Amino acid sequence: MIPTINTYLKRDEHYLSYKRIFIILSLVNSAVFFTFWFLELQFGFRPEERVGWFFYGNDAHSYLDPIENLISNGTYAMNSGPTAFRMPGFLPFYGPLYFLFGKSLGLNLFALLNLVFHIGTTAIVFRLSHRFVSKIMAFALAFGFALYPRLTMYGYMGMSEVLATFAMIFCVYQLLLWKSDKKRVEPYGYLFLPRFLCCSSLLEFFSSLHWVWDC
Repeated sequence: MIPTINTYLKRDEHYLSYKRIFIILSLVNSAVFFTFWFLELQFGFRPEERVGWFFYGNDAHSYLDPIENLISNGTYAMNSGPTAFRMPGFLPFYGPLYFLFGKSLGLNLFALLNLVFHIGTTAIVFRLSHRFVSKIMAFALAFGFALYPRLTMYGYMGMSEVLATFAMIFCVYQLLLWKSDKKRVEPYGYLFLPRFLCCSSLLEFFSSLHWVWDC
């Protein structure tokens, strides 16, 4: 019997376990992340403002500085004054790192944490795709996503794109799980992350009110 392409695909699906796929995607994500981070450190085609190995992106100060001021001074504000117009969701992730390790080490650990989020996004892309296409096709889609450097490069610049992408895809995946099997998955799963981020937003909102009241 002459083997067909379906024969090879089925054989590959047998060898490509979920664990192997996750390891491969994690390694590809990490390779792309550290390769471009190294290139930026060596050739500096980004703005040269940096702390250790961490690069400040275009508006990274407006995301990170208010958290540093909140922990250091009790006010969610830029150095120039309070603000309510920047993404507040970094507090649960960068806040503990800044509090425990200070600015220099905290920012570099935050960059590595963004890599973890990006790996999580890639894994969800695979799981989400696998609900509609074969395992091989889903792996190919996730592999291509992992190779795309544009999103992962925001991770070591303190930008919001990595966390925001993870949060959106996570919520979509959880909602899809609930819609497909309401008995197995609680509907609150896809609402956990937005609620978690909302709590940090409320904390920062009241700290801003406290600053206004003191003025």
